[in-house]
Amino acid sequence: MKIQSRAGFGSLFRYISRGNRAQQQIPMTTPVYMGDSEGNELLQFVLPKEFTPAITPASADDRVEVFQAKPGFFLAKRFSGFTNPKKKEKNVRAIRSLANLLGLNIIGEPIVLVYNSPYRLLFRKNEVIMEIEPALNLHQNQELKTIA
Repeated sequence: MKIQSRAGFGSLFRYISRGNRAQQQIPMTTPVYMGDSEGNELLQFVLPKEFTPAITPASADDRVEVFQAKPGFFLAKRFSGFTNPKKKEKNVRAIRSLANLLGLNIIGEPIVLVYNSPYRLLFRKNEVIMEIEPALNLHQNQELKTIA
């Protein structure tokens, strides 16, 4: 389950801090997703795995959507430091190059995953991911994970 908002981090933080219809405190997880498959400005939080569609509280804020994420196949490129457009684009180029090399079709826009608090200055972990079409021989390509 995920929650998402185009109204910024605060609206999502309020949801997990009892700002949902059940007034339930929900632990914050990482990563924070920035962007969506259409390339729009959007933030998403992944809810802890015990939250299912049956027990996930509805949002008290109509700007926050609660939804079941669809599964997919993604290429990912890890990078460090703070995120910025230049780093994002550099890593998107690397993913596109890898997809081209492997004959994979990208079907989504880049999404930045941020794993650390903005207060952490050193040893920050981030990723850019892009969804790809499932390939019949993808499971046979053992070196795929290590190339990226």
